[in-house]
Amino acid sequence: MVMVGGAGCSASSGPSTDPSPVPSSSAASTPPPGPDSAHPACVISADCPAGEHCDLEECIQDCSTANPCTAPLTCSPRGRCLSPGVPDTDPTPTGKYQGTLTVTPANVLLTGKSTSFTVTLKSDSMQPVRYRLQLDGSYLSVAKASGSFTGSTTITVNVDSSSLKGKDATGDVKVYTTLGDGFVAAPIHAGVTGSYKGKLHYDEGPITLGDTAFSLDLVESSGAVQG
Repeated sequence: MVMVGGAGCSASSGPSTDPSPVPSSSAASTPPPGPDSAHPACVISADCPAGEHCDLEECIQDCSTANPCTAPLTCSPRGRCLSPGVPDTDPTPTGKYQGTLTVTPANVLLTGKSTSFTVTLKSDSMQPVRYRLQLDGSYLSVAKASGSFTGSTTITVNVDSSSLKGKDATGDVKVYTTLGDGFVAAPIHAGVTGSYKGKLHYDEGPITLGDTAFSLDLVESSGAVQG
C-alpha cells in the first residue's frame, strides 16, 4: 500500500507556478501552437517544449491548430483552452491540505498464467481526483490510462505474457494524481510451460542424413520443469 498526502494546486501536479507566464491579452492574440506528439516528463510548464504545458508530470496539449478549442475558449501559446482574461500560467499552490491518496497493492507477482490484476486508488478528498497511469513493461496494458474519481476507483491492468515465454521481466505501474504519486511493482515470471515445435538436422560432413520434426510439451511447476 502506498499513501501520500497532497497540499497545493488543484489542476497541475507541478509544485511551482510557471515562471514565464503569458499575459492573457498576448495569449488571445497569439496563434495556437502546432500539434506535438512528444510528451516529456515535467515538474512545471517551463520544463516543457514550446506549445505544451505540464499536467500530472507530463507535457501535454489541450488544443492546437489541429484541435481547436470550443468558443468562447481560445487556445493559448502553451496549448491550454482558456476563457477570455485567464492567464496562461500554472495554477498557484494553495498551501492548504487537499487530502490523501492510497494506492494498493504496492506490488504484485505475475506468472505466465496471469491475465490481469487490479489497482485501487482511494482518497479522502471531497474534490474529484484526476489521475494518469504510466505502464513500464511490454506485457502490461490498460483500456484507459487517465481519468478522475471521487472516493475510490479500481483499474484493471491487462497482462499478456505471450512474448515472454521462458523469461523473467520487470514492470510497474506509476500513478500520477492531483494529490501525489503512487507506484505498483509488477514483475513477471513467465516460465517455460507450453508446447514447442522444431526440426533436427543430421549430417556427416558434406553428406546430409535428413531432418526430423519434433514437438515437446513442457510444464514448469515450483521451478521444476517436466516434459
